[in-house]
Amino acid sequence: MDRSTKILLGVIAASLWANALVPSLRPAPAHAQGSDPYLQRIDEKLERILQGMAIIGNGTCVNRKICGT
Repeated sequence: MDRSTKILLGVIAASLWANALVPSLRPAPAHAQGSDPYLQRIDEKLERILQGMAIIGNGTCVNRKICGT
């Protein structure tokens, strides 16, 4: 092998090692410890919307303004 091939293979090998080591050196991302009350309220409101849509969809809606019955 000539010198340029050895250099190219050395660069490739070093790059592969660096690619393998970076995830172990980088700190893991932080995750939330608890849930936010604001997000819980949003989830509750979305759940109510979903329930209302199910009522409209299955034909059991009794609101004349929404369902037109």
